[in-house]
This record gives sequence, C-alpha cells and structure tokens, in this order.
Amino acid sequence: MYSCKLKKNAFTVVELVVVIGIFIIITSFSTISLLNSRQNVDTSSTLDLISSDLKNQQIKSMTSFNNNNHGIYFDDNSYTLFNGSLYNSEDENNYTVQLSKSLIIETNLNNSQIIFNKINGEVKDFNEQINIKVSSNSQENILKINKLGVIQID
Repeated sequence: MYSCKLKKNAFTVVELVVVIGIFIIITSFSTISLLNSRQNVDTSSTLDLISSDLKNQQIKSMTSFNNNNHGIYFDDNSYTLFNGSLYNSEDENNYTVQLSKSLIIETNLNNSQIIFNKINGEVKDFNEQINIKVSSNSQENILKINKLGVIQID
C-alpha cells in the first residue's frame, strides 16, 4: 500500500577520495613553497646579521675600544667576533655566532678573517674586494666589502 522511498543526501566514496586527493596536493604545494620562503628569510637575515656585526667591529676599531683592532673570523657555518691583530681561537673574549646548518659561508679571504684598523676603520692588509657568499639550497647572496669597510649586498 504505502511505499516509502528514502532519499539519501550523502557523498559517495569516489567523491570523498577525489576531494581528499585534491586537498593533499594543495597542501603539499603550499608546504614546499613555505619551506623555500623560510630558507630565503634565513639567508637574508644572516646577511643582515653579518653586515651588522661587521659594522660593529669596524666602529669598535675606529673608537679604539680596548685599545685594539677588531675583526671577524669566518668558518663554514659560523663566524667569530674577536679583538686583536690576529684571530686567536683560544681567546676567551671571542664571541662565536652559529648559523643555521642549511647555510654555508664562503669567502675569498686567504686566512678567513677581516680585521679593521684602529682609528680609520679601514680593512687591514686589503688586496682586493672582499666577497662573503652566504648560500642555502635555494638562494645565494654575496656581501661585498671594499677597503674602507663599505658593505654592499647583492
């Protein structure tokens, strides 16, 4: 007599799988994009930090702070702020800045150090433009320093 038809308003399994697949693809693209952005920010902020520390060391030399020259010694993924005419790894006054392991520092310096002269703040034993390259997997920036200690970031 009475027949009852039920209408089901639901999604099929195929529709759900397609929607979840699209969601996973969009999520993976955004994650990859965010990782590259993070590496770019790491490289840029590291360049700013190195530039700031170079300027601070130059100012200390120009003001004859501790009546000494000041400089920076560069390693693969760290650099050390020091005072004196040469870098001494055993000096307890040195301050080492550790960088992210994904970043690499390369220089064209023979002894991996920049020393600023007292009073005038010029780069000691300057031969040619100094290049400091900071690179990660996706980005590479170069910091250039001339004899007067003027810094240019490319």
